[in-house]
Amino acid sequence: MKFQLLLCSSEFSLLDGDISSCISFAKEASNLSLSDDCIFSAHLQLCRAHAAEDNHTRLSEECMQCLKLKTHDPIGWI
Repeated sequence: MKFQLLLCSSEFSLLDGDISSCISFAKEASNLSLSDDCIFSAHLQLCRAHAAEDNHTRLSEECMQCLKLKTHDPIGWI
């Protein structure tokens, strides 16, 4: 539940234009001890945040994390 709340908070922050809070919530979610499928979603959110701030270096790093973690969830690949 904490993971979901952190990702929701991250998404709301992104939609509100508060990129630093978005990143902070997503990073906290990515540090929880959960399955790779879950952590993939946090790194995908970090990709979106870094894309929004036009930070290509961090975006590339987070994309690599997504590829490394993989996911079996079809929504993750959309």
